[in-house]
Amino acid sequence: MPAKRKRTRTPLAILDQNRLASSHVATSRKRQRRTNEDANIPAPTDIHTTQSLWSAVSRHTRIMSDRQTRSQSERKKKSVGQSNSSAATVTAADSIASSRPRPLRPHNPVLFKNCILDPRHITIDACVRPSLPPYAHFKTEHPDGPYRALPNFDHAQVFLDIENLDIGAIAKEYACMRTNRLCETEFRTFATETFFRGEKRSSDPPTDRKWRSERMLEFVCAPADDAHWYAPPVIPQQDKPIPPRADEYSWDIRPDCAYWLSTRGLNPDYVHNVCATTYVYRNWILSPYLTIEFKREDLDNTAAETQAGTAAALALYNRFTLYAKSGSDGQGLLDEVVHYAMVFTGPDYTIWVVRPNISTDNCWQGCTMSRLTHGDCTTERGVVRLVQWVNEIHRWGLGKHATGVEIHVKMLLQSYGVEVSLLE
Repeated sequence: MPAKRKRTRTPLAILDQNRLASSHVATSRKRQRRTNEDANIPAPTDIHTTQSLWSAVSRHTRIMSDRQTRSQSERKKKSVGQSNSSAATVTAADSIASSRPRPLRPHNPVLFKNCILDPRHITIDACVRPSLPPYAHFKTEHPDGPYRALPNFDHAQVFLDIENLDIGAIAKEYACMRTNRLCETEFRTFATETFFRGEKRSSDPPTDRKWRSERMLEFVCAPADDAHWYAPPVIPQQDKPIPPRADEYSWDIRPDCAYWLSTRGLNPDYVHNVCATTYVYRNWILSPYLTIEFKREDLDNTAAETQAGTAAALALYNRFTLYAKSGSDGQGLLDEVVHYAMVFTGPDYTIWVVRPNISTDNCWQGCTMSRLTHGDCTTERGVVRLVQWVNEIHRWGLGKHATGVEIHVKMLLQSYGVEVSLLE
């Protein structure tokens, strides 16, 4: 077991001495701290030094304030300038837009007539005259049976068989569409399905060498001189200057519906030579003979008539060009250089013929579109008349029109020394 340590007692005198020493050290430290704090207090200055210092501070503050004010003013002026510049730009753009001439389109018939049709002597004669039945106009006989029973038309699918049409139901459908004020597309679709049929295109090429027609809907066919598809020319007049915008129109017409001749009945080995005489689209169609336009019933007929007349004039001028290039001077063949047009406004229709105006030296002098007849498809009588005209126009198109085109193509090819006996 370890021995216990003895505790020794410190004398009181020594304890008092230690306390006095500690107190002296603490007091010394406090004095030193106050001395250091007093050293950080700035020495007192006189009033002149203080005023000079405040003057410098005020002058510096004034300079900084002026700089800030000028900067804000410059930014404001710049912002106002940009705003004025933007406003000026917008005003200039609006001014340019308002001063830009209106586009030349058949939908603006007055401006289009003055700038495009009149300089080319293309006239739309809307005068209402007594109308003849189609058989009197074409000098044909009313067929005893279907048109497909006629010679050379047994292959055609565009003819309408009036015996198989429900005339009363067609008239009632048109009356319902008129009552409900249906849109142009409804009328166009119903008329196309009912009256304006097309040939089957997926069938094998025929070998009968008979002319066929092709129905084209909204077909795009702008003029191209190298393809023998020409825009009607401006015809100068001594007493009337040519309008400055006479050449602005592109002739991108796109009629709602048109019927062209098809090359499917021709010898395919000679189609490339046909392309060298007149316009042939993709070795497929040529020489349109009927143009059809549709417009809403509540619109003015003038726009639709202008659209149809423009498309018809383009087709007729190219038909006349083929006639003129062939060197033909036979009046009988020239009589068949015509084009037909139909304009529908709702259930109402007007049928037109477009004929060339020819000078004494057999040159093109424009053309005139004249009314042949009109009718209303809400009546059975109007439907029957329309069916008769559609059939007779196709009869002429696949007959005399196609024959005339074939004769002029052969005459032109013969002038180049091409053998044409195998063209058919």
